[in-house]
Amino acid sequence: MREILKDLNATRGVHGSAVVLEDGVIVAAELAAGTDPDSFAALVSSFIAQATRSLPKLQLSKVKRAMVTASRGCFALTSLGGAFLVAELERDVEPSVVDIELESAAGRLRRLMRPRGESNVPAALPVRGVAPEPARVA
Repeated sequence: MREILKDLNATRGVHGSAVVLEDGVIVAAELAAGTDPDSFAALVSSFIAQATRSLPKLQLSKVKRAMVTASRGCFALTSLGGAFLVAELERDVEPSVVDIELESAAGRLRRLMRPRGESNVPAALPVRGVAPEPARVA
């Protein structure tokens, strides 16, 4: 999983990335130096929770992809089904370039998380009572 994140991080404009469960648990991370993993996970979890509550009220169902831009940068996320791939991006990054690489990485992660012949439960996600792989800051 970390190799896929490292490959994504090699994309121009991508500073770091992580696989985060909807409740904010980091499954794997290769975050930018100086990014606090707990704050990152809390931000992602908060965003997903609010969107999950609000989107059905607008008849828009679930979060599939999103990009949030702030004054000093942005993050993009895409659903993996039960988890999200989230990338830290430069503020002025070209979205189309990152979209291609983000979706490529997401596809690889989906295949990794759902081995052939198994159920729809993501195999690489933590099982209750089993700690996830610790996050590392790059």
